Amino acid sequence: SDLIASMTKFAEEGDLEAADQRFETVAQKIVVPEADPRHELAVAAKAMHIKVKTALEFRRLELKIQGVLVNHEGGRSGLLVNGSVYEEGEYLSAELMLRRVEEEQVYFVFRGLTLIRTL
Repeated sequence: SDLIASMTKFAEEGDLEAADQRFETVAQKIVVPEADPRHELAVAAKAMHIKVKTALEFRRLELKIQGVLVNHEGGRSGLLVNGSVYEEGEYLSAELMLRRVEEEQVYFVFRGLTLIRTL
């Protein structure tokens, strides 16, 4: 669908606000019954919108990354963020887990979605 394509394009360009707005402008029009052939597209568009909203909320989190330790010897790597040290697999909050630390990027899981902060 054009909606999903345009939302995906905005998201890939990093313009999450535009992707969110694109969905919001048609949200009332895409409520379709399950028997309607467009139902799957409506569900896919809503799922994309949830990802966009989650990414927007992640972007707003106060995450001051002050240092990284990448362990190449097989142990867990770590991160110094907001004055505290976390290892891969640890939770920074109830909704935010540190998944992986690399020299240039840090992978988080926020509300079930993997998101990356570039250093």
